[in-house]
Amino acid sequence: MPGIGSFPEDDDLSLSWAGMHGTGYANLAITHTDCLIAVGTRFDDRLTGGIDTFAPEAEVIHVDIDPAEISKNVHADYPLIGDAGRVLDQLTAAVREAPDAEAWRERCAEWQDDTVVTTGVGQHQMWASQFWSYSEPRTWVSSHGLGTMGYGVPAAVGARVAADTMGEPDRDVVCFDGDGSFLMTMQELSVAVREELDITIAVLNNEYIGMVRQWQDAFYEGRHMASEYSWMPEFDKLAEAFGALGLRVDDYDEVAPAVEEALDYDGPAVVDFHVDPEENGNPPDGRADEDATDSRPVTDGGSAADDGPESDSRPVPSEQPGPEERDHPKGRRNLEGIRIDPVVEAEHEPQRAVISALVEDEPGVLARVSGLVSRRQFNIESLTVGPTTVDGHSRITMVVEETDPGIDQIEKQMAKLKPVISVGEVAGDAVTSELVLLKIEADDPAAVHAASEMYDGETVDAGPETITVELTGDKTDVDSAIGAFERFGIVEIARTGPTALARGNTPTAPGEKPGTAGEPTTHDD
Repeated sequence: MPGIGSFPEDDDLSLSWAGMHGTGYANLAITHTDCLIAVGTRFDDRLTGGIDTFAPEAEVIHVDIDPAEISKNVHADYPLIGDAGRVLDQLTAAVREAPDAEAWRERCAEWQDDTVVTTGVGQHQMWASQFWSYSEPRTWVSSHGLGTMGYGVPAAVGARVAADTMGEPDRDVVCFDGDGSFLMTMQELSVAVREELDITIAVLNNEYIGMVRQWQDAFYEGRHMASEYSWMPEFDKLAEAFGALGLRVDDYDEVAPAVEEALDYDGPAVVDFHVDPEENGNPPDGRADEDATDSRPVTDGGSAADDGPESDSRPVPSEQPGPEERDHPKGRRNLEGIRIDPVVEAEHEPQRAVISALVEDEPGVLARVSGLVSRRQFNIESLTVGPTTVDGHSRITMVVEETDPGIDQIEKQMAKLKPVISVGEVAGDAVTSELVLLKIEADDPAAVHAASEMYDGETVDAGPETITVELTGDKTDVDSAIGAFERFGIVEIARTGPTALARGNTPTAPGEKPGTAGEPTTHDD
């Protein structure tokens, strides 16, 4: 919702909302698109529904200035972190020619309106954002994700004062409110009456906290708690008691005359619309797929999804391949929104492998690498990092227990990270070693020192209660040494995990050129 007004909704390229409270054609477009560019969205559950079925055929380009939002819910195949305006300019410059996407474009109504719309919180908020077309910024005033019930009326008072102050007395200010939200701040009508403010308040009165009731019906088998408001007052009479115009609407035929009277009235007006208590936002079950239908009303009182030759104004695809004919990314998404390669998902025996990556020293590079492997749920046994002979370059070594396809995916995904210079599996005969510090109980110091010498260890600290021993070696040697010291009582242990270098002149990672200080390490040309 915060993006409303940033792009005209009456533009031919606008498909309006998607998701639980969106239009049917927007959900269908997301379901069948092969490229989804998401700018500043958090992919919440009301947009995605079930993540494993959201945009199943799309490669996702996620643009956000906050790295924490990237791949938090839906995995980004191409994460782009930065200011949205600059990133979009860069993307535009990178596209050599506009794609032929005429078949995907949906015409929207040409009606434009510069009315300022305010809302409370609930179903009425969703309907106001869906069924009203916004073509200018700052014409949609809502509390969005803050969920501030009662926001609508005082916001309308403020919007009216602002419009009058800016010399726009003819600009309409309309508040769409729910009965629950209106109850919370209806006393602000006294301010509107006192200041003679021309605002119109449409109360969608269903005698429920509608959004809560809808979710209780959908997910809690219709068990209602604190959502039924059958004792609602008569809002039209309350408005009159405040000195405002009060109107009541019970039948469809009364809607147009009441709206005209309220808008023509020079002052605050309240229309108490009694609506179907069971009406839901569409799609009511949170799905974003082919079963989602368009509930946007049209002039004859029907729906944009009505049958008939003129019910669909979208262009018919001509030379464009249909959804079933296009190439699509393979594999489903898991519950974390990450696409699973079918080859990886197949049955394979896991094996232990050492992955070495040469990286540029940049802030956050280790966090990006570790975040990548954790999001994709790779089985990482250990991860070490340290400087190399070249200034500004470091080596990251990971020991993984994965299937062959899983190891291949680790290499491919890490190679996509910009700071990674080269990455690959280290050969089995590579030189591997790790460092271990053992803090051991000092009840028998002579025996501890003897064991340390046996495993080529070094005593780095000795006291009356503990002795700290430093050990190095490959995994087998280190495991044996730790087993030997366990009989003395190990108080604490710090284990780095293996690091590795290929033998001889063989590059440790494919494409790596071994270098010295002042001689950058790069890919082969």
